[in-house]
Amino acid sequence: MIVNAMFVFMMFGKLHINSVWINSIATSMFAVYIIHCQPMIHNIFVMGALRNVLNFSRGGVFVKLLVLTIGIMLMCVLIDKCLTPYWKVQNKLLTKYLGDKKLY
Repeated sequence: MIVNAMFVFMMFGKLHINSVWINSIATSMFAVYIIHCQPMIHNIFVMGALRNVLNFSRGGVFVKLLVLTIGIMLMCVLIDKCLTPYWKVQNKLLTKYLGDKKLY
């Protein structure tokens, strides 16, 4: 999964978009990819919601799938944005205690 994500990022790596809003969301795309593909989340939430959307076979399936897709993406972006301060603090603590030592 991580290798696939790296290929996608390399493919789009040459694009330069000067929108603060788009760049803010783009920083969370790796988190969206990792979170929604995690088996527990995928099986329970994504597939459950998808089954509910596809139960209504008449009309509006495309709109419902679009809303579901955007909803999943926004939830994953929200999770990433809420966890970003935690990761920044953790990074500062690791840098403080480990200095410039390489961990690999």
